[in-house]
Amino acid sequence: MTGTRSAAWMVTALFLALPACGPTGSSGGEAPPVVETPGGEIAPGDGDTPTTPDAPDTPTPPMDIPDIEPPPCPEGMERAGGNCVPTNIDEEMVDGLAERFSALYAVQTVIAMTQNVPILGELDNISTIMSYVEIRTNDEGELVMIQNGCGARSYTGDAITVEIPTAVAESVGPHETVLTVWEQDGVVHWTRPRYVIPIGIRLDDPINDALPTDPNDQRIWDQDEDGNPGITVKVSGFAEGDIFVIQKQISNEHGTLEADGTLVGLVEDRSEQVVIGATNPLLNQAIESRPHENGSLSTMRAKRIEEIRDCEWLEGNAEQLFPSDG
Repeated sequence: MTGTRSAAWMVTALFLALPACGPTGSSGGEAPPVVETPGGEIAPGDGDTPTTPDAPDTPTPPMDIPDIEPPPCPEGMERAGGNCVPTNIDEEMVDGLAERFSALYAVQTVIAMTQNVPILGELDNISTIMSYVEIRTNDEGELVMIQNGCGARSYTGDAITVEIPTAVAESVGPHETVLTVWEQDGVVHWTRPRYVIPIGIRLDDPINDALPTDPNDQRIWDQDEDGNPGITVKVSGFAEGDIFVIQKQISNEHGTLEADGTLVGLVEDRSEQVVIGATNPLLNQAIESRPHENGSLSTMRAKRIEEIRDCEWLEGNAEQLFPSDG
């Protein structure tokens, strides 16, 4: 992954595709994500257009993310939903694998970026997101992943910490995507197709509509219901304050199923963001950012659990579930 993005203090690196705790239901009334299916088609959600209060300050420009030609897939595979999948998948084999995936999981997602911070220079930005996932077969016989988030935290070296409050995750609502699974040479593979979730903004065509730069655009809304437009994230360290942002969360994942039932994989993040205001003028500026040159640092790990509890339990047991030594 290459290319350059502009963001304010790399809030976008937090990969805010984070719905509310619990396996089903939606607390925030947000439209379903737009999903690029394994067949390559994109299906948007729908919903009423909310109103938005006046937004303060001057927004940063939207991030410039150039189109990047992905590498060719290996022989016998084709690209679908951002990932390489076999051209011919034995449906009977898939049916047999579905039972091995169906479970409840605690999930830790890590997104690694590099950003050029004024005065400090280039720094690595590491974002960690905690969530719950349910994988099951739906009424159409498809294997689906339903994700429910619990907030996130991002660090840029020792200089900057960005916190995504749980209220933001609760405002997004669960999102569901179809998993493609197969077995090859004794290894069980899975892919989750690219999905798009508008955050703090209603877009008629989330795939193609650009994020607005006018803070008074009527499509902007107070999604986390804190009295500020868009969603609010908290920054501390080198500069401190709140940032009000709108985003398009864009991501796809692929990986393997381990012998103990753990899912491990890599994450490709293509999210976009506009900052529409900030309580500290220092935070209302564009920061050059790009995916880390070591793509293996952006990971997803899902550990099986007996039941989905609350976000406080998940955050309190994160180190036990996902020890830093792997």
